[in-house]
Amino acid sequence: YLNATADNVYAAFDGTAFGLLPDGTLLMEAAFAPLISAFIYDNTLFGGSEQSGLIQLLPSGDKIYLFPAGPLNNFVTDLAAGNGELYIAPRGKNGSSDRWYDKSGIPYFSLMAGGWKGSDHLYGSLSTDSVWQDCARAFYDEETGRAYIGSFAEGIVIMENGSPIKSYMDSNSGLRATGGRNRVSGLALDEIGNLWVTQLINDFPIHVLPADGEWFRMKP
Repeated sequence: YLNATADNVYAAFDGTAFGLLPDGTLLMEAAFAPLISAFIYDNTLFGGSEQSGLIQLLPSGDKIYLFPAGPLNNFVTDLAAGNGELYIAPRGKNGSSDRWYDKSGIPYFSLMAGGWKGSDHLYGSLSTDSVWQDCARAFYDEETGRAYIGSFAEGIVIMENGSPIKSYMDSNSGLRATGGRNRVSGLALDEIGNLWVTQLINDFPIHVLPADGEWFRMKP
């Protein structure tokens, strides 16, 4: 990529942005991401990447990733809303039984907290040691203000005010993994607070977490 204005010349090649200032100073900063464009503003280099969006490249080597308010992509598999809050489960199920390895996290919107908040493993509070990928199901409980997000690979994460407060996987719950995956295909709370969970490709496709915290499973 090569472009110029009356004052500056700027270019992008592979993962590096270049800029030539009017006094002959050459700016060169590595983005460590494939760049498709570059420009200079206030003697600072910016790079455009299809993968990472707009990146401010500082002379110190630091990078500031600039995003508009809202989800990082258009993926929506399920929605859950209530009390002025909205949670998005982007995508998790690929075909009839496979997973996407989708790392979009759980986009969250709140009328009370000023709009959109991203929650993923990079810019949010989801942890790679817990449930963080392939979020495909969502249920919102208006009484508690909590959202239950089901992953088609890892289990269930409970969200409150856009942040995770608890996760359930086969290692710490009654969920049962098959082929190393917790394929959560449905979530619901009944009127007395029991969490009902369905899992695809499972000898026990129905799992229940009662209010007393003791999991059990059943066959239809």
